[in-house]
Amino acid sequence: MQLDPNNPTIGLSRGALDVLRERLRQATDEGWTREHDDAHRNGELLEAALCYARVSSWADERQRRYLRPSGWPWAHSWWKPTTRRRDLVKAIALLLAELDRLDRAQEPARAPAEIAVEQMSRTFERITVRHVFANARQIARTRKASGANWVFAMDLFGLGSTYAHEICLRMGIDPDASTATPWPEQTP
Repeated sequence: MQLDPNNPTIGLSRGALDVLRERLRQATDEGWTREHDDAHRNGELLEAALCYARVSSWADERQRRYLRPSGWPWAHSWWKPTTRRRDLVKAIALLLAELDRLDRAQEPARAPAEIAVEQMSRTFERITVRHVFANARQIARTRKASGANWVFAMDLFGLGSTYAHEICLRMGIDPDASTATPWPEQTP
């Protein structure tokens, strides 16, 4: 089999495509998400795959349809054999689900501190100097009732009047006003 980058199936065989379609169907139609699969830590996915693989080798159509092989891990209503080929597709898709589950289980658990740092970084990426200034201005309003934004910027950043005036302009804040909007992007 050769991979063809111009072909959307990248040279996959019909069987491989059917297995991938079955995995997608299991997730979208049946609701068997990663989280659902991850809950089956006792080999249920593997056992189900083995049952479908085993029954696909049975030549007697009536046996395949009505006899459930031993080891089926779930309720009888979930046992749905069809044709030999379709049962093999289901078996391989279930094996793939188990393989993916094992891979996810091997991923190192992230420490709560690492998760907190990542969340903090995402928050900092959203905050601009303007947001900091506007929120500082809101806090200061309770302490200083009046004063132009450029005067407040002088105190806040330790700047001279010209620089304080300019920094207000660069932040999109009216230097002569006595208030600043904390989230101007969300004004009605």
